[in-house]
Amino acid sequence: MIDYIVEHQNSFVYSHLFKYNIIDLLKKEVPCARLFESMIVNMPIEYVEWPQLSQFNTRMFSAYSGSMFKLRFEYKNVFPKLYEQEALAYDDRVSEQSWGSYDSYKRVVTKVISAYTKRKNQLAKVQYQLNLLCSMSEEDGKLIDAVSNSNDLAIFQTDSIKDLIDWRWQKFAKRIHMRGFFLHVLYILLTTLYICTTYLKNDFGLGPWFKDVQLLGLGVLLIYPLIYDCGQLIKQGFSQYFAQFWNYVDMFHIFGGYANIYLQFVDPTSCVAVGWYSALIMSILFKLFFFFRIQEKFSIITTMIMTCIYDLKVFMVFFTILVTFFGFCFNVLSPNP
Repeated sequence: MIDYIVEHQNSFVYSHLFKYNIIDLLKKEVPCARLFESMIVNMPIEYVEWPQLSQFNTRMFSAYSGSMFKLRFEYKNVFPKLYEQEALAYDDRVSEQSWGSYDSYKRVVTKVISAYTKRKNQLAKVQYQLNLLCSMSEEDGKLIDAVSNSNDLAIFQTDSIKDLIDWRWQKFAKRIHMRGFFLHVLYILLTTLYICTTYLKNDFGLGPWFKDVQLLGLGVLLIYPLIYDCGQLIKQGFSQYFAQFWNYVDMFHIFGGYANIYLQFVDPTSCVAVGWYSALIMSILFKLFFFFRIQEKFSIITTMIMTCIYDLKVFMVFFTILVTFFGFCFNVLSPNP
């Protein structure tokens, strides 16, 4: 049925046929790649009222929630910043008061013509796409969740899904994760300073209070991930939240971090404090790998390593048991005085 509609009714006017069932189709693993490639959900538009050439050749996303029949007159509201920049860039009006003599008039006109010619050579063709996936009903759940849980890998090669993911990332997720990444980097730097102060015995001549200030700073930096993960826990529920492995790492990173602060205040040289801190440092490393996925250059290698570790989980358990028991043998044969 979908193939028939795509072949014979390939137009955005038929997008209403999928408005209330697109999420259900994805959940039932119905192949939707051809639908997402069609003009039913991803339509190229070309209006006379919209500029066809622009000197800004970057990819841009913008949301529109008004009527489809008024869209052709809404360029100023859909791309307000771009509209203002283009208005300034193409404002070649010359004030008559600046002409003065014929020579000054000639210089002004020559300057305007040369500037226009330079900009004209830098102009690029603008292509507008109207992605209608964002207008689909989410009564049966969130569209982005249905897409992420789908096993139909072909849909991730379509422009409509790529644009949907990119837009949601730039509009919502990027700001949140970049803020978390920045605070995590500060946490790593402060952890490094604390290890240097406490375990390497280098307090830079500032005294014991410097150590207490560092521990207080570590506790403050854990407030943001605590608020974020508690919000995710409330939003997703206990069963869905704890079904993901990374959430266990996040919880240990947060509450283990506060427990480590307490242990460091009591006795940083005790076996419990040292062992706990070592495990916490590993969780900090895993969190750093998680944030590396934000950057495109690090995303591929990070995802590949994490996937390999997960696929080798049985081997890792077996290898850990071997290392542990070999350690027991060496301690018996040659104990450490």
